[in-house]
This record gives sequence, structure tokens and C-alpha cells, in this order.
Amino acid sequence: MKKSTFSFFLLMATVLCGGESALAQPAPVTLEEILQRPGLWQSGGTELEAELLPKGFEWTSAAKDSLRAAHPKLTLGGLKVYECLLRFSNGKPDALTVIFYNRGDAGDLSKEDFDAKLLEVQTMLSGLIGT
Repeated sequence: MKKSTFSFFLLMATVLCGGESALAQPAPVTLEEILQRPGLWQSGGTELEAELLPKGFEWTSAAKDSLRAAHPKLTLGGLKVYECLLRFSNGKPDALTVIFYNRGDAGDLSKEDFDAKLLEVQTMLSGLIGT
């Protein structure tokens, strides 16, 4: 086996086995950092783009009407977030959608487990907003 072929197989084995040296892992992102940003709702998309793209957000279309993030180290209130969408209207942030569970990524949950997850999210959100 040629040395270059061996190196390729070694790299692939490292990637497939989850070796962190082969691929950069996304840095943890807490949505609190973004939500507590002064002037968030008055900021323009271009201004937020510079801050959010390095955090794993991507524009969903050429129209630049929403930024999306979905990576394994995204959280809100200490809970895993599967996806986050920041939507824009007239060039300003208009709505934030946070998905704490989706069956496609997280797998099936029993009704009891789903209800427990829902209560966990409700409790966390109540704590964040002080109700």
C-alpha cells in the first residue's frame, strides 16, 4: 500500500471513529448569549451575520430572511437545542424559534418522556423570564 493511500485510510478511520483532531468540533453556543445581546431586536441582518455565522448559524436562502443553527453543542437554559431559527422582517429580527425536540434527530419518545421533556422546557423558560 502506498504511503498516501495509507494516510487517507488513517484519516478516514480517525474521522469515522470521532477523532477530534481530524475535524473541528463546533464550539458550544448558548442562546442566552444571543438573546441577551443589547439591541438584538433592532440590529440589522448584516450586523448579526458577522456575529452569528461564526457560531454555526447559516442563512437559509439568498433572500437572507432567516438564520438557522443546528449543531450538537447548541443550548438554551442548559437544555439541548436541536435547531434554532432567527427570522427577519424588514431587515430586523422578528421571531426566534427554538426546537428542543424533533423525532428525526432525537428519535422516538414515549408520551411520558415527551411530557417530561415538555415540563423541563416549560420550567426552564419560566426560570429565564422570571415567572
